[in-house]
Amino acid sequence: MSLKPYDRKISQVFNNIQYDVDFYQREYKWNDNLEHKPVSSLLRDIFYRFDLEKYNPNTDITPESIDKIEWYYLNSFMTHTTGGRKYIVDGQQRLTTLTLISIALFHLANKLLLPEHVLDTLKGDVQGTTEFGPSYWMGFKDRKDALHDILTNNLSFTRTPKNASETNIYENYHLIYDTLEAKFTTAHKLQTFISYFRNRVFLIEIEVDKSKDVAMVFEVINDRGVPLKPYEIFKGKLISAIEIADRGKYVDLWEKAIKLIEDFDESEIDAFFSYYFRGKYADSAEQYRRLEINRYHKAIFLDDFDSKIGLRNNEKNCRLFIQEELPYYANLYRTVLNYYEECNRDYEHVYFNHLNDIDGQFLLIMSAVSKNDSERDEKIESISRLFDRYFVGLRLTDSYRSNEFNTSVISLSPIVRNSNLKNISVAIDVQLLADVQNAHDMKDLNAPFQYEFFKHLGYNHFGAGFLRYFFARIDHYLSESSDMPEFGTYKQLVQQTRGGDVYHVEHILANNSENAALFADEIEFNEQRNRLGGLVLLKGKDNESSGDESYADKLKTYNVVGTYYARTLLQDMYHKKIGFKRFVDKENLKFNLYKRYDKTAIEERQNLLYNLTKRIWQL
Repeated sequence: MSLKPYDRKISQVFNNIQYDVDFYQREYKWNDNLEHKPVSSLLRDIFYRFDLEKYNPNTDITPESIDKIEWYYLNSFMTHTTGGRKYIVDGQQRLTTLTLISIALFHLANKLLLPEHVLDTLKGDVQGTTEFGPSYWMGFKDRKDALHDILTNNLSFTRTPKNASETNIYENYHLIYDTLEAKFTTAHKLQTFISYFRNRVFLIEIEVDKSKDVAMVFEVINDRGVPLKPYEIFKGKLISAIEIADRGKYVDLWEKAIKLIEDFDESEIDAFFSYYFRGKYADSAEQYRRLEINRYHKAIFLDDFDSKIGLRNNEKNCRLFIQEELPYYANLYRTVLNYYEECNRDYEHVYFNHLNDIDGQFLLIMSAVSKNDSERDEKIESISRLFDRYFVGLRLTDSYRSNEFNTSVISLSPIVRNSNLKNISVAIDVQLLADVQNAHDMKDLNAPFQYEFFKHLGYNHFGAGFLRYFFARIDHYLSESSDMPEFGTYKQLVQQTRGGDVYHVEHILANNSENAALFADEIEFNEQRNRLGGLVLLKGKDNESSGDESYADKLKTYNVVGTYYARTLLQDMYHKKIGFKRFVDKENLKFNLYKRYDKTAIEERQNLLYNLTKRIWQL
């Protein structure tokens, strides 16, 4: 075996060992401008373990008293030795940061007049003298001059950083020193922490015996290894905060809740947590971005989120989250997933949003539903319906812009958070109107759905998926209103892509000279035949065979395989479908028959679709 692991205290990591790095190692990149704030997070986590043992200023500082303080594991670093030098394969970022902590402790120890042997020990963790001359243990490449400056001058730096590594060294040192100075204001507590830091903070050193294996090991560490998923890391953080004796119970609670989602699709677990934390705690687009699916597990433990969520090193809150919050919202998410995947008539709009491949309803439902909410089911139904109405309203007023739509949904989340049904409805309606106003630069517009926006919409404004969805909703509305059986399921009408019963968007007017002669010119012909009023849904093979037919022949085709909406161009729909005739009369809808399908006919059908749309989506 060419890999050898060793437990190392910090006092053993920096013990007359001069490190170097191979050519493939990076600059010193750690700084607190990174979102996960590696330096602050490291200090905070070490402090947390140190503070678990209540500090007693009267306790003698001895190896025995220090051993009573909870130890802290600081991950691993990997090395190999060749030519009498020890090279860091992986881990130089944390070792450099630990060196800066040792320097800061040295200067604070000097300030608080700690004994000389403490100062000498700390200085020995940073540099020493070998038979080859003075040496900084982490002074390789671009580190030595900056480390010497800080060790000699503390915060009174005498050098200007010459590269990114030096810039980060100086900035991180200032942060580390200020943090330690604020935390340790007495000599006894500082000396206690110094002993803890050197003897109870551990790393695992993994030595690679053969230099020829180094590149292979480095590649596996940084490329081919399978990382933990965010939710697995999140689980570890929560469980580790709970007393050891109770961890088994909380692991069982976690796994029971997560299994609800895992049984559906494991990839949905991180989506669930992202939606949950975004819905409950993101108050801006920037916070929303930081809680995305691959980052939430780090972001929620940072100061600005932790002040609201309270899970960082908080045993009580971690217990409550796993025991109460997680089961309720995991069940909620799985319930919505079920409706999203398979159409349930009572919650059909969840499925409709799936047909349009939009998932903002998950965010808004997570945001709006309170724990143990008595209106949970009503909110699922209402929000999914309002969200479908919102999306379709934008599409059918030519107001949909994907980036603006996403921004608007994000802005809605904190507004509907834990709100009631009435306020949720008002908020989404207000957003719809605002988006249409902005899209058309009409600030005085008082209602979003206007015929002037709908009038020219057609084939070239939408993808085939949305057109199929639009006409499927039209057809189902006609069947339900007329007590007729469904002509086809939504899955057949919208999603199905193979087989003889696949539906396609059909132009009522074939692209030929006979039909073109009905219009002023080719431009008008193409504009008119592509309008929604010139389209229907037709089964795939029949669509292909009827493509060049005359209007009269197309009607014969519609009579055999056309959807209900296509068949409203036929006399039989009014003579044989009594329920349909009754519905048309009651609603005063202008379903007309046409001997020829010209500009007037298309305009009338466009207006008819406008009025049907208003009824279906309540626009």
